[in-house]
Amino acid sequence: GAGVGEGLRAVDSLGCYSQDVPLSKILREAAEEVLMSGRTLHITGHSLGGGLGTMLALDLLLNTEAPLGRLKLWTFGAPQVADDEFFRSALRGTPRAVKFSLGSPHMRYVALTTDCRPDFVANIVSDVAVSRRASWHGKVFRKVTGVRGGGVGHFGRATHIAPDSEVNNTLAIHVMGNYIRGVRDDALRLRLNSDLPNAVKEWIGETRDGRPYQMGGA
Repeated sequence: GAGVGEGLRAVDSLGCYSQDVPLSKILREAAEEVLMSGRTLHITGHSLGGGLGTMLALDLLLNTEAPLGRLKLWTFGAPQVADDEFFRSALRGTPRAVKFSLGSPHMRYVALTTDCRPDFVANIVSDVAVSRRASWHGKVFRKVTGVRGGGVGHFGRATHIAPDSEVNNTLAIHVMGNYIRGVRDDALRLRLNSDLPNAVKEWIGETRDGRPYQMGGA
């Protein structure tokens, strides 16, 4: 797929294609339209999709006046998307970004292996680009990502989940199926309470047979 800053051929109001429209602009305008209409907007993604979803949510928080009371962000094994300097600057100047990052509208799930190690992808930037400065991989990664040093972080706190499996590899735990199982197994602890369609609530383990899911079959 195209990156956030890459150009796309978008259809304009006359049904014609317009060239080189940034994906970030298309997504921002579509998201703004939903929020301004009073509807709920769920942004979600796994891995790279979670990183792009985080960037879209940050774009809405920092660069628009859209009401955010009905904005929800759900990410699964998302990588880090910015360094500490960016987050300090963004959160200092935008109080609603602080509220959003620490509240229930933002659920950042990170799966753990059987020996409690986190998903490799969730910390890939700091692991490769920063902590391995002298290595060849670190140099290449810094050149590609633009990270030059210092700390990199996440937007919001992590909710750790431990799927009921024997996975003991930090890369293997990244598979989306482990996240689905982990959220379902931890449904009671996580207190899932969404306004998603009933079929989706059943799928993620929020409800079972139309009722709130209780651990142990209660």
